[in-house]
Amino acid sequence: MTIARPDQAATESAVARLLSDSLLMIRFLAAQGQPTSSDEFPGWRQQVHALADLCHNLPALLDPSWRDRVHDGVAYTWKMASPGKRDWIRQCWDAAGYDYRWLLDASVDEQPIEQPSQRTQADKRGSEHTSDKGEHPQQQEPATDS
Repeated sequence: MTIARPDQAATESAVARLLSDSLLMIRFLAAQGQPTSSDEFPGWRQQVHALADLCHNLPALLDPSWRDRVHDGVAYTWKMASPGKRDWIRQCWDAAGYDYRWLLDASVDEQPIEQPSQRTQADKRGSEHTSDKGEHPQQQEPATDS
């Protein structure tokens, strides 16, 4: 059984919430400063990197030239996310009340999805905004991912 995707406005709001929560967590981790123990530093750095990696293409999903494909972008983000990043996404969206069950459908992982940064200029309908290449998402007390 396939679960219907939420409407565009709800999905755009979910993307904005995920981006906001992720950036707040990066700020929180940065405010704590680098760990003094050399044993803690790699984990701290991995958390910051994982969140930044998750956020990399999220702003492009809210660009007016991409909004008609926001569900594709969210599906790409989900598909490329590690288990730890998916945990973070779930946490953010559970708190926001976003129904992401449509992403849990196995067929979402089987569909080829282009990354926002892979769109051609013609696809962008003349928009001059381009995003950088990169992956997306992450996790709660952001779990470290490799």
